[in-house]
Amino acid sequence: MGAARDAERLISKNLAGPTQWRVSEPACEIYRFGVFELRQDTGELWKHGVRIKLQGKPLKILLALLENPGTVVTREELCARLWPPGTFVDFESGLNTAANRLRVALGDSAESPRYVETLPRLGYRFVCPVARSTEPAAVNARISQRRLALPSEAIPYLQPAVVPNETVRPEVAPNETRTPVINRRAPWTRIAKVVASILAASVAAWGLVYFGSGVRVRSPEPVFHQLTFKPGNIRSARFAPDSHHVIYTASTDTGWRTYELALNRPNSASATPLEIAAGHTEASSSVFAIRRMETATVVEFPTGKAVFRSEGWIDCARVSPDGGSLAFLNHPVRDDDAGQIVVVKRNGTARVLTSQWNSVEGLAWSPAGREVWFTASKAGAARALYAVSQSGKLRPLTKLPASLRLLDISKAGQALLALDDMRITLTAALQDKSTEVDASSFDSSHVDDISSDGKRILFTEAGDGGGPHYSAYIYDQPSRRTMRVGNGRGLALFPDGQSVLTVDPADRGFLVVTSTLNRSVRRISGFGFKYQWAKSMPNGNDLLVGGSYPGGTLVIARQSVYDGRPMPISAPYLDYVSVSPDGNRLAGSTTSYQLVVFNIAAGKAEQVIAPHRAIPVAWSPDSEALYAVSIGCMNTLIWRIGVKDQNSTVWKTIAPGDPSTFDGLASVVAAPRTGAYAYSTRMSFSRLYVVEGLS
Repeated sequence: MGAARDAERLISKNLAGPTQWRVSEPACEIYRFGVFELRQDTGELWKHGVRIKLQGKPLKILLALLENPGTVVTREELCARLWPPGTFVDFESGLNTAANRLRVALGDSAESPRYVETLPRLGYRFVCPVARSTEPAAVNARISQRRLALPSEAIPYLQPAVVPNETVRPEVAPNETRTPVINRRAPWTRIAKVVASILAASVAAWGLVYFGSGVRVRSPEPVFHQLTFKPGNIRSARFAPDSHHVIYTASTDTGWRTYELALNRPNSASATPLEIAAGHTEASSSVFAIRRMETATVVEFPTGKAVFRSEGWIDCARVSPDGGSLAFLNHPVRDDDAGQIVVVKRNGTARVLTSQWNSVEGLAWSPAGREVWFTASKAGAARALYAVSQSGKLRPLTKLPASLRLLDISKAGQALLALDDMRITLTAALQDKSTEVDASSFDSSHVDDISSDGKRILFTEAGDGGGPHYSAYIYDQPSRRTMRVGNGRGLALFPDGQSVLTVDPADRGFLVVTSTLNRSVRRISGFGFKYQWAKSMPNGNDLLVGGSYPGGTLVIARQSVYDGRPMPISAPYLDYVSVSPDGNRLAGSTTSYQLVVFNIAAGKAEQVIAPHRAIPVAWSPDSEALYAVSIGCMNTLIWRIGVKDQNSTVWKTIAPGDPSTFDGLASVVAAPRTGAYAYSTRMSFSRLYVVEGLS
C-alpha cells in the first residue's frame, strides 16, 4: 500500500511538467573495502550504513587510491589531481593535510595502516582489499525534476502545453457549426483508457523508482525449512541425485556418523544411519584433482593438467553444470579460513572473482551455471550468502544475524545450508595451576604463544569481536587482565615477554613489533616476502619466518628484527614451527602431521616418531625433548618425546568440551619449565536447512 501511494505521488508530480522520454542513467562505480563503501557518482562514503563526512580533497585522494589498489600513487600524481595547472599553493603541506583528514575519516593510523600506507617522499598505497562493482547511478533526490512519458489519453483533464512559435490549428473551421454525435459507449471507453493508462504509468513510475533511484523492491523472503534438531556439528551434506533426499555427516557422542534424510519427513529423528565412511558426500572426482604438497596446493582440471597453484589450501571444488568450469575456495594462509572465490576453465585460464573475505566456507554453482553461490564474511565469522557472476559482479542473497554455510544447491534451485553457532574458546592453566580457567575474550580467541615463565599468553580475536583485520591481545595471569595489543594476528612473544609480533591478514608483506610497555610500533618489511608465520629467535634480534617471494615456493627463512631481507635456510618447509631454547634446532610438522626436527647449524633434518599424528608445542628447557600434541582425538594428549632416544611419555591430557559440538583443537601452547599450557577449542552447533525462494 505504501509503495502504491509513493507511485501515485510520483505520477502526480511528474504530470505537472512537460512530457519527455527518460533516458537510462549512467552507471557508477561502487568501491567496497573493509567496513566502508564509496559511491563514485555522489562521492558518499558509508560505514555500516552511516554516512561519513569526507571533504573534497581527501575524497579525491581516496578515489585515486581505490582506482589503483596495491599500487603506489605518487605525490606528483595526487597533486595534479587535487589542484589544476597554474595553482600556486604549498603542495606538500596541502597534500599531507588532505591525507591526514582521509585517515581520520577512515579511523586509520600512519604508524600501523589498515587502509592507506605512506611511502616517505614517494606517495601513498591502498593496502586493504577492494571489491569493485558497477550499479545504476544515483537519481536526483528531487523527484519533481523527473519526467515521465504518458499517452495524452491518460490526462484529458490537462491542457496541452503551448510550444512557442507554433500555430494552433483548430479542428473546426470558423463560423462552422458541428452537429454533435452521441456515442453511448464512448465515455466508458475513455474511462477504461484512462484507467489503463494510469496503471501503465504506475508500473512505469515504480520501474523508475526501482531501476533509477537505487531503491530495490523487496523480493519475497526466502523460506527456511529446518531438517535437523538434535545438537551436533554438521560436517558435510549433499542432495541425493533424486533431490528428494539429503545425505549428511554429523558428530555424535561416539564420533562422526552419516545419515540419509527424506525431505518429506524433515526430522533428524527419522534420519537413517548409513554404514558408509563419514564424509562420503564429498566424493572424489575423476574430472579434477586437488593435490596438497609440502610447499603448495595444486588444482588439476582435468585430472593431470595443473591449472592453479596456491601456497595455502583449497577446498569446496565444484564443476559447473556444463562441465566447462571449476569453482573453488582459495585460502592463501595455511591455517586460516580467509580466502577468495576462484574459477578455472578447461583451457587453463583462471580468474579470481572476489577480493579476500575474512571467512569463507561453502560453495556451489547456481542451477543455470551463470553464478557461483558462496557463504562468506568481510568481518568476523557471521557468514552471509552471496552470488558472484563469472564476470565478478557480486550480489547478496540473504543475511541473517547468524553464520551460514552453503553445502549444496539442487537442480530446482533449493539451497542446502547449515546454520552454525560457532565459537573458539581459550582455556588456560598457567604457572603450574591444575585448574583450567576460561580466558576467552569474545567469540574466537585463538591462542598463539606463551611466555617462558607461563605468566602471559598471546592470542588473536578473529571473529566479530576482532574486526576485519583481527585483533591481538595479551592475557596476564598475575593481574588476570586482558590487554589489547593492536590490529593484526598475533604471531609470537619476544623473549622479554614485553614485545609482540603481529601481521595484518589483509597484507602479509610486513610484520609489526609492538611494545606493551610504551605502545611503540615498528614495521618490519618483507621486501616482497609474503609471511605465513613468524617466530622470535631466543636472542630476540632475529626472526625465523615461513612464506614465499612472488612466484616462488614456500621456504623457511631467517630475518633480522632491525633490517634486511628474509634469507632462506636449507630446512624443508614446515608448519607449526617451534624453536629450541638454545636456538640450534627447529621442529615442525609436515602436511601429513609428521614431526621433523631440523638442526640449523648442521643443516640436517631428522624425523621424530610420535605415538599419533602430531604438531609441535614446545621444547624442554634443555632443548633435548620435544612436546607435541596429538591430532584428531577427542581426549587430546600432549606428549614429551626425547629427540635422541625417541621415548614418549604423556605430559598433559586435554578433554575439551561436549563431544557432539567439538570440532577440533585450533591451537596449543605450553611452557614446560613451569607446567603452564593453554589451548583453543573449536565448538560448533549446527542445524541443517533447506531454503526455497532464493534467486
